[in-house]
Amino acid sequence: MTQPQATYYLKLRNNIELEDDVRLAKLELEAVTHCQAEDIKDLSSVTQAYPSLANLGGPWSLLEHRRGVGQQGFCFSGSLSLLPVLIRRLSFIQSISGVIHATCDVLAHFQALQNDHGPVVRAASFENGVVFVAIPHYALLELSEHIVSGSRSSKEVQDNLKGLLGSLNSTYAAEDTTASIFAPRQCTSHLSHDIHYYKAKFFPRLARCLINVGVENVPSRDHVVLDGFAGSGTALLEASLLGLPSIGVDIDPLSVLISEAKTGVLGLASSALANEVPRLRELAQRSWVGQPSFNWDMPWTNSLQAPTNESPERLVLPPWLLKNRNMTPEMVETISREVGALREVIAQSDPAIRPFVRVLVSDALSKRLRMRFMGTGVGRFALTFSARTAIQVFVRALERYVIVLASWEYLRDTLRLQPASTEVLEGDARSLPCLHRSPDVIVTSPPYLPSSSGRESYAQARVLSLIALGFRDKASVDNLVGESVGAMNGGAESSRGLTAREAGVVEFLRGDELRSIKAEPTARYFLDMRKAFAEMRRVLAPNGVAMVISGKQNTFYRFSTREPLFVVPAAEVLAEEAQFSGLKVEELRDVKLVKSNMNARPRSLDDYYETILFLRNVG
Repeated sequence: MTQPQATYYLKLRNNIELEDDVRLAKLELEAVTHCQAEDIKDLSSVTQAYPSLANLGGPWSLLEHRRGVGQQGFCFSGSLSLLPVLIRRLSFIQSISGVIHATCDVLAHFQALQNDHGPVVRAASFENGVVFVAIPHYALLELSEHIVSGSRSSKEVQDNLKGLLGSLNSTYAAEDTTASIFAPRQCTSHLSHDIHYYKAKFFPRLARCLINVGVENVPSRDHVVLDGFAGSGTALLEASLLGLPSIGVDIDPLSVLISEAKTGVLGLASSALANEVPRLRELAQRSWVGQPSFNWDMPWTNSLQAPTNESPERLVLPPWLLKNRNMTPEMVETISREVGALREVIAQSDPAIRPFVRVLVSDALSKRLRMRFMGTGVGRFALTFSARTAIQVFVRALERYVIVLASWEYLRDTLRLQPASTEVLEGDARSLPCLHRSPDVIVTSPPYLPSSSGRESYAQARVLSLIALGFRDKASVDNLVGESVGAMNGGAESSRGLTAREAGVVEFLRGDELRSIKAEPTARYFLDMRKAFAEMRRVLAPNGVAMVISGKQNTFYRFSTREPLFVVPAAEVLAEEAQFSGLKVEELRDVKLVKSNMNARPRSLDDYYETILFLRNVG
């Protein structure tokens, strides 16, 4: 039966700060609907035309919790059959309202939607047809972050989520106790997105948006998504939530563990974790109190699989970390005892949840010991320690995840969500491992050019976790640093084979006495990315698309002033490399980001942009 036509009005999330995100929202909307959308500056104009929409939906209605500045939404006309697509897939939209001018009875259609997608739709008749309001699934997933933070138990979080869905009924709005969650706050840690501290990770909305756009640009029934620089697994989780199988690859074994846990934890029952928490909490506290003095001379081995009554063997940290002045003997003793206690917890945890426990231990250690690199290229870093012990951080995360999993279970069952499978492999994006199936969509964010200039070293920053969990020892952890794309301490690299622009960057660095140390790593970065693009083209299905996120540019400043000295158009350089590798460059799209570190002089004075490279395998 032909579906009636509807006029759709979509309200943007009120925590969208920048208009570039509005443009991304429009890009995604037009991709998934294949309709042209019009911008709406003020949603009040819609309710003036259709007063019935003003009160429908309580806090989800068009007039509630709108963006205070800038564009507020979109409008387009299309079949009513698009409504379930919008509910399942959109990333930036807070609510979907609409009007159907139809003489036939369409209210039964909305009842069917409730059966398939949960109680996220409300419809009512008016004299000329039907008005409706719907909540996108992703808006609920994001808002669950705030529901979790305000809940003290599994039952309470599920009751609060039930109240949030109940607020769709305007008669419930007066009793609604969850309105505070609509305050315009960023939502980037919902579900398992915050399972591990990870600097410079993908924004979940951006990853989901690009996956949606990519899928609609490849004529295929069954899509597979690849992220060759998987990092903490953000793109993999978003693909799974969209029902799309995905493959992640990363050279860092800790990143592989995090990605596996981030996607796999959604299959863990909250009750199973709740039953383990009291025992693991007591074990952690008892092991912490009973830890003996630290012996730096004892060799360390990876014996984390079986419980033991003996004291855990001790880790040995690399000399460059111990030389930091903040690594006093007293702090070394304290940190080592915390590591010993947490390793005991891992060893005695239930094997069914052990990977999850390992990730929470790593996260606790990453938050306990923080490194901030100076960007000089010689490995200088500042070292700080949290006031809370790693034991306290770990126990708090355990308790919180019982509530997180309870919220997920409620949303999964209520919204009829069916996450897809994810495979995570340890491997190198410059030489990808054998894949069981060619992906037709790649969404990835490789290391940015500054990673080759000493501004950051992700492997070094995670050294405590890498050693404590047995992935590396004090010698091989440095090898991992050298194996990374554009690493500072890799082998020598000439400028032979570089493009003209790349060679110009390298020559600038060689001619600057204070930056000459960065010349070879920068040359290595460009050639490493050439290999990565060649691998993308090799594994990508014919006519498949790749969306690669890069910093727009890298600026070198004069040290004595804030004056820009040399600007590298990083995204354009990478686009040349992609084209050199045989990929077609279809578009470069700049996206402005909110500056989170206003103390990073002199860069704090600049707007910061990332660039999305839209590529296609036309071979």
